[in-house]
Amino acid sequence: MKKKNVHRGVANMPSSEQDSNAPVLGVGKLSRIHRTYEKPSLRRRSRSRNQFSLFRSGLQYFLIVMGVALVAGLSWMIYYQSKNKNQSGSTTSLAEDTFRIPHPPATECENIVRKFLDISSVNDLKKAARVKNLDHEQAYQLFNDYRQQQGEIDRVEWAGVEETNGLSLEMVMVTYKSGRSRIAFLIPDQSHDWLVDVESYIGYNNRPWEQIRGQASCKAVIRVIATPDAYYNGVFSDDKEWKCIALTTPDREERLYGYIKTQSATELAFLQVLRSRNPAPVILEISRDAGMEPAQFEIKKVIAQGWVEADVEFETRYRKASSSSSMENTAESPQ
Repeated sequence: MKKKNVHRGVANMPSSEQDSNAPVLGVGKLSRIHRTYEKPSLRRRSRSRNQFSLFRSGLQYFLIVMGVALVAGLSWMIYYQSKNKNQSGSTTSLAEDTFRIPHPPATECENIVRKFLDISSVNDLKKAARVKNLDHEQAYQLFNDYRQQQGEIDRVEWAGVEETNGLSLEMVMVTYKSGRSRIAFLIPDQSHDWLVDVESYIGYNNRPWEQIRGQASCKAVIRVIATPDAYYNGVFSDDKEWKCIALTTPDREERLYGYIKTQSATELAFLQVLRSRNPAPVILEISRDAGMEPAQFEIKKVIAQGWVEADVEFETRYRKASSSSSMENTAESPQ
């Protein structure tokens, strides 16, 4: 149906019955107003209300979505933590324990080291030292020999805390009157007593240095200071296949050369060691076969970052990454 328009009313128009001489009141030109006509001011006010309503609705929707996401995130975190806790159970490693046990004050660390340096029997060593690969009799004999070689002690000073190889360790610097110095690393045992790691203090290797430097084939675990080098010779002439590492010790001037197979777990582990320190103290497993020079060794494994050996070998975490990389390269290679 067609909408009807509203006409403005005309008031006081003369009727036919009125006097023709009566004055006529003119109202001007008539105009039509559509039924949907609204005043401009009312139309603007309505649009403003609509915009505010849309903004309020959007804000409420956003807050609801954020609230749901926050609740979901917190729920996932609680579930993940409880899952890891259940998986770990009650078994913990020495590395985990060292981060939970309160550390002793600096003066107490110095006193622990002084008692260790003054031990006079195997029983004293059992109470003051941590031994991992040696029996206590061997450890006491080697420590006694080292102590006599170094001579009289000048001072014992706390040197800070080091977190390395998954361990949180106290460090005490022992300086001899000869000018040489050594760091005594303190580590807690299962009873939470802090002990000096005697094997790192004396720089223990599982074979005598003379045998390592000999002519025959040899396999050994050694504590050395490692630095990248560029001595490529003999069976290790290809610098694309091998990475050369110079190996030294604080008590000897001679140098060994170790070679790491590129794109191996050992290389990944060693690169990580160098990111934290260069030169870097490490415990390595090395071997020399026929055809190698006396000072040349293949580095088979990075056992520890630093000179304190943990329960888990440092290189373990990189073997899976290296294995996955090798599988990907095999899959991508053309058949």
